[in-house]
Amino acid sequence: MHNFCLCTLYIYIAQIADDRRQQILLVISILSGKEKMRYKLRSSERLSEPRGSNSEFCTANDLDIGTDVVFSPLKKRSHRRKTLSKTSELTSLHRKEALTVCVFSIPQEIIMLMVEILDVESSLSLLRTCNWFYNMLSNSESFWRILCLKSEFYSHSCLEQLPQQRLGYAGKPMYLESGDEGGGGTWYNCWRRGVKMRRNIVASNFQGWRLYSNSNCAVAELTPDMDMYDVKQRLGEFPRLSHNDDLKIDWDEKHLVLFHFFRGDSESCKIRLWDIEDEPKFLYECDKGIECITDKVSIHAGYVVIVPSWPLEAGAIVMTLDINQNMQEKGKYLFCDDASQQALDMNWEHTQLRVVKCKALVTCRAPDWRVVITSLPDCNPLSEINLNQVSNLYECQQIRSYKGTAVILFSKVKHGPDCKLVTMDVGENEAKVRSTYTSNCVTDVALYTDPEEIYLVRKDGNVMMFDATNLRETVKIKNPLLETRDLSTVPVVESCDYQLFVNGKEQICVVQSAPEARIGRNIRVYSYCGKLMYEINLDLLVYGLSRDESVCIYTNAAFLAVADSKRFVLFNVKTGKYIGIIYIPCHLEKNKGKEEKDCMFDQTSLGLFVFDENRLIAVHDYERSFPAVLDIYKFW
Repeated sequence: MHNFCLCTLYIYIAQIADDRRQQILLVISILSGKEKMRYKLRSSERLSEPRGSNSEFCTANDLDIGTDVVFSPLKKRSHRRKTLSKTSELTSLHRKEALTVCVFSIPQEIIMLMVEILDVESSLSLLRTCNWFYNMLSNSESFWRILCLKSEFYSHSCLEQLPQQRLGYAGKPMYLESGDEGGGGTWYNCWRRGVKMRRNIVASNFQGWRLYSNSNCAVAELTPDMDMYDVKQRLGEFPRLSHNDDLKIDWDEKHLVLFHFFRGDSESCKIRLWDIEDEPKFLYECDKGIECITDKVSIHAGYVVIVPSWPLEAGAIVMTLDINQNMQEKGKYLFCDDASQQALDMNWEHTQLRVVKCKALVTCRAPDWRVVITSLPDCNPLSEINLNQVSNLYECQQIRSYKGTAVILFSKVKHGPDCKLVTMDVGENEAKVRSTYTSNCVTDVALYTDPEEIYLVRKDGNVMMFDATNLRETVKIKNPLLETRDLSTVPVVESCDYQLFVNGKEQICVVQSAPEARIGRNIRVYSYCGKLMYEINLDLLVYGLSRDESVCIYTNAAFLAVADSKRFVLFNVKTGKYIGIIYIPCHLEKNKGKEEKDCMFDQTSLGLFVFDENRLIAVHDYERSFPAVLDIYKFW
C-alpha cells in the first residue's frame, strides 16, 4: 500500500502546478524515508517540579537564560504553571499534526486517482479501511461514479428508476425501498440498485414470463404458484407441430417477433408480435402468404427485415415489414435481370442477412457469390459487389459485424477444410471489399473495432488474430493439447467442438462443448493478453449439466453463464468461482412438439440465450417444447 501510494503520487504531480508540485514532492520524500521531520519534544517545554516539594521558590527549570530570577508565591506560580502547560500542550499537538505526514495527508484528488487505478473490490476495501476513508469516499459522487463505470452499471438505463416493490420468484423483495436510498446522489443510488440487481440474479429472484406460439395464451407469468393445468386450459386445442413447420424469432429492446411457417399442400405464415420493453405484452398477429416464408429475420428501428425463401413469388431478395402498420410491406428489392432472379431462386438456401450500420447486407448466389447492400427501410440498392475470388464450392457460414466492419466466413463444407474470409467496410454512402483471405478449418469469428480486432477459432482449438488489412494470421492462444508432440492427441482434438466468446477487452473464452470428446466439456478463459486465467470443468456433478444435450454459454460484466434445458449455472466471470444455479421453470408435457425423427436438429438444450444482467432471454428447443417459445427473466 505504501509503495502504491508513492507511485500514484508521482503520476499525480506531473499533472499539477509548480507550487502544488513542491508540496507533493515533500510528501513523497517523507513517505519514502528520504527526509526526516525534526521538531522539539513536548517534554522539553513542560514545567517540572520535584514530586513532593513544598518549596515556595522556583526551581532550576523555571529559570530563563538572560533574565533575572523572580520569587513568586506558590499559589500564583501554580496558576501560571497550569496556564503554560495547557498552552504548550496545544501548541505542540498542532505542530505535530502539521509536521507528521502519513497516508491521511494525501489529498482527496490523489485518492480519486488511486480509485481509478484500483479494481472494484480493492476500491471497496479502501472505503472500508477506516473512518477517515469512509467519510471521504462515501459522500463523494466521483467515487460512486467510478465504481458504476467499472461495474458497467451505467449501461443499464433501467437503474435510473426505482420500480414499485414486489416479490420475485424466490419470494424475496426485488427492489430497494424508497426510504433506503436516503439522500444519496445519482451515482450512489445507481450503485446500490446495481448491487441489488446482481443479488437478485444470485438468489434466482426474478420476474419471469413464458411466451407461447398461441394466440389464446401468448404470455404466461412464471410464479411458484402458477397452475400448469390452468395454462394448458388457456392454450386450448391446437394441432401438433408438423414435421415441415418451422419458427423464426428475433427481438430488439422494444419488440419481439415470431414467424410461424406452415408447410403442407400450400405454404403460409403467421406473424406474432410482442412488446418486451417492460413487462411482455402480446400486441397482435397477422397472416401472410408464401411471400413472407423466410429463413432470416432481423428487427431494426421499428421494421422487420427478411430475405424471402421464395424470392420470385415475393418479388424481393430483401424486404421490410412495418411493425406499426400491421406488418405491411415498406420496401423491397430484387435484381433487374431475369438470369439473376432465376439463379437466386434456385439457390435461395444460400442467402444470408445482416443489418450493418442501418443497412441490409445480403450475401447470395445468383449464380455467383455477390453482396447486395440496400438502405433501410426503403430497400433502395446502394451497392452490388461480385465476390470473384469465392467459388461456388463455398457456402456462406456466417456474417459477423461491428459498427462499419463486416466479416463474411465461407467454408468448403463438402470439399475440404479451406475457407474464405471476406472483410467489408460499410460506410454512409458506399460499401467496398477490403480484402479476401484464404484460410482453413475456421469455425467461428469474433469481431471488435476501436482498434479493430478479428478473432478466429480453428477446428483444432487454436485462437488466431487476423489482420484483414495486411492479410496475416498470428496465434493468440494455442490449444494446450497441441503443445505436446504425442500423436495420440490428434484424434482427441478432432472429436472436439470449440466455440469462441470474446468478452470485450476483458476475457477470451474457448469452450469445448462436445460431450463425446475424450477430454470432456470445459471452458478455458484467458486474459486479453492470452494468459490462462482459469478453467471450468463442465462435467462436474455439482453443476448438473446434462451430457445428452449441448450447452450454451454467455458472458457479461459480472457472470459467466452455462445453460442446458433445465438450468443456468453461474460463475464469477473474473475468477471462475462457482456462484449458483438458476433453475428453468418446468414445461407442459411435450406432446405437441415434433416427433424425434422429424426434428431438424439433434437434441439441444436452448436454441440460444442472451444475458444482459437486468434481463435474460432464453430461446427453447421449440421443436420439442412447442408451443413454448422462450422465457424472459427480469432481475430489475
